[in-house]
Amino acid sequence: MIPDIELSAKLAHEVLQVGNKLKTAIDQASDARNNLSGIAQDNANSADFMQKNSTELNLLALNLNELVKNFKF
Repeated sequence: MIPDIELSAKLAHEVLQVGNKLKTAIDQASDARNNLSGIAQDNANSADFMQKNSTELNLLALNLNELVKNFKF
């Protein structure tokens, strides 16, 4: 009878340890997901910023091209 109780206690302790490790892994996965979400948002903002700047740069280049045409002989 006592060996059964000792085995049950040992197994319960192992289950608790595995549960704690699983919680830690879930917390780490959640943190990683949150970090990736933030990075994805930052990337989207950067892409929008670059698109707006590239459009403006294109217009400036077109205007500069028109100005340079005035200096050609």
